[in-house]
Amino acid sequence: MTKLEFLNELGRRISQLPPDEIDRRLFYYAEMLDDMTEDGMSEEEAVSRLGSPPELAGQILKEAPLSTLMRSRMKPKEGWSGLKVLLLVLGAPVWVPLMGVFFVLIGVAYVVLWVLVIALFALVISLGCTGGALLAACVFWNGGLANELLWVGAGLVCVGVCIPGWLGAVAFGKWIARVSGKLGDWVKSLFIKKEETV
Repeated sequence: MTKLEFLNELGRRISQLPPDEIDRRLFYYAEMLDDMTEDGMSEEEAVSRLGSPPELAGQILKEAPLSTLMRSRMKPKEGWSGLKVLLLVLGAPVWVPLMGVFFVLIGVAYVVLWVLVIALFALVISLGCTGGALLAACVFWNGGLANELLWVGAGLVCVGVCIPGWLGAVAFGKWIARVSGKLGDWVKSLFIKKEETV
């Protein structure tokens, strides 16, 4: 594939982006290809090193802001005719609440996921504080040997559970971050136009 073919294919696949963004992306890849060919690579080698246009286009569209993707997805190819505007207005009592519910559900899912992470960290921190308080209590308050041994044991158990609990909470937080990212990618993918057959 030549440089021109590569740039044309990439431009066609990211055509739902605003024209200035398309120009900026194509200029970036053209410059990159020029740098590779100046370093002695053939045009075909340089193009193959960058990757395929479908993969790059998918990555570019995933990086695009959701608002940009939504605007381009909602805009008809042929423009707004009177019939399309009329249908859009008449259908608004159905599609506006449905779209609102969709975005509210996505927002609630994000909030619930991150509240779980915060609650887990709060639990682990409270266990550590409780363990520290029990260990400090046996030093400063003389309640008899049996009570002090009980407090020391309970304090050590709380601190002992706190350490792996913290590691588990960190791992859970990282997992939730990945799930949140995938959820965001899925929402974005709904607004990325599917490839049309030519």
